[in-house]
Amino acid sequence: DPAAAIDKMALAEARAGAASVKAGFLALNIRNEPQVRPLAQLLGVLRSPSVLVYERPNTLFVRLDGFSDRETVAQAAVNAKR
Repeated sequence: DPAAAIDKMALAEARAGAASVKAGFLALNIRNEPQVRPLAQLLGVLRSPSVLVYERPNTLFVRLDGFSDRETVAQAAVNAKR
């Protein structure tokens, strides 16, 4: 949610964590229903903020609900690459 301070911080941390290990990154706005609906149908209710880390090509590796710092996101991305 771009209007929520914690979400802004969480977005910056997740983006930095992904960048630090050269992982792909995609931000979704929970207010954009067409973007979020497919994930909600697949995974159920998503907390805001949340980080989803996928293994290629399309397997959910880990779901981090709530605030995750850059080190946590980076480690999750590294683990997913293994």
